[in-house]
Amino acid sequence: MLAATDVQDNIFESNNKNNITASAHKVTIAIKELPLDTLSTDQLIAGTSLYYRIEVPDSLAGETMLLTLNGLAPSGTNELYLSHNAIPSRAGHDYSFSNADLPDQKFWCRADGRIVLPAGIPVAGSAASDPKY
Repeated sequence: MLAATDVQDNIFESNNKNNITASAHKVTIAIKELPLDTLSTDQLIAGTSLYYRIEVPDSLAGETMLLTLNGLAPSGTNELYLSHNAIPSRAGHDYSFSNADLPDQKFWCRADGRIVLPAGIPVAGSAASDPKY
């Protein structure tokens, strides 16, 4: 884990080299599990992300899975990303949304191992959502 302070350089300092460091110890992050074929009624807040993990049983490995994010607001923008065995981001992911500037997102992906995804990153407006995987 990297920790950074004053990343926007709002504080006058004579030494900015001490503002970033790597963690000396392992950091464990818990991500909420979303069981297959389950509806989550978590709400997104503009500018934030919700993360879920999906544990795919060995019996379904290699199958195709549809991920759907249903933005309940009539307008707004949600983004949906997925990675296998890693935390996805806008810059690094295995699958991503294709409906730019819309609250509803979905895509097909390969079901294997542990899947981690942010359930949405609303970048405009406030779009509540019902993700189902």
